Amino acid sequence: MIVKSFDSAESFLNIFENVLNENESYNNRVLGYIYALKGKQLNESFILGITDEVGHPLVGACYTPKDGFLSYSFADSDQVKMLAQFIKSTGRELSGVIGNVESVEVFAKTYLENENYKVDMRLGVYELEKLIMPSNDQFKMILATNEHSKKLEEFCLGFIVDCFGEDEHSLNRASSLANRHIEQKDLYFLIDENNSILAMASNIRETKNTGSISLVYTPPAHRGRGYGSLVTALVSQKVLNSGKKYCNLFTNLENSTSNSIYQSIGYQKIGESISIRFNLD
Repeated sequence: MIVKSFDSAESFLNIFENVLNENESYNNRVLGYIYALKGKQLNESFILGITDEVGHPLVGACYTPKDGFLSYSFADSDQVKMLAQFIKSTGRELSGVIGNVESVEVFAKTYLENENYKVDMRLGVYELEKLIMPSNDQFKMILATNEHSKKLEEFCLGFIVDCFGEDEHSLNRASSLANRHIEQKDLYFLIDENNSILAMASNIRETKNTGSISLVYTPPAHRGRGYGSLVTALVSQKVLNSGKKYCNLFTNLENSTSNSIYQSIGYQKIGESISIRFNLD
């Protein structure tokens, strides 16, 4: 097997796109980020691929500087060892890695040469083809814009604290996240007839046939009323209406409420992955 570094999204996709599209929703994190890099300089990002000796594509991987994580498509233990050793040889430092359950800890141990890491989250990968729309006669979805910046920052902070806990960087991360999604025009609020903002969700990544839903959040005062499932359904419907064949999302398997919400509107679990954070000294 051979590990290769690519200098553009296009050169990677020429070789790996068809293979990764065979499981497009599962590979959305890798593919979606690389699609977003088409026509751009990679700068701090980097893209890697593993082929066999005759050049057949096996595994794709990308590094996202906004979180410092490497994500890779489904890989076995031998493949991730090669991937980790290659990255170490380049001197690049990672904050963590996201990969399939069977191999991700092998990557961590090979890259770190110790066990100085922690499992951040076990993620369920869900896919939707046919939406089950909840009943709705009084709510609508609006795009988050600059006029909503304070409210969006508040919601993003709530999302971060719920998912990862609070630390001294949480507020800055929330502000950066809010600004980025306003600029990208991909985050939506659920509002009632009084224009009160109740919940949010975003379409964060797109591939050839899929869109990925994330940042689903309802503040505590509005929970238990179906707002989360409704805003997820409305954003999912928007993705499907745009011509995509599937929607997908990645959710914490320890959160039974969110997992049941997604299944209630038609999402089906197609796999699992694990997010690991490195505790580099």
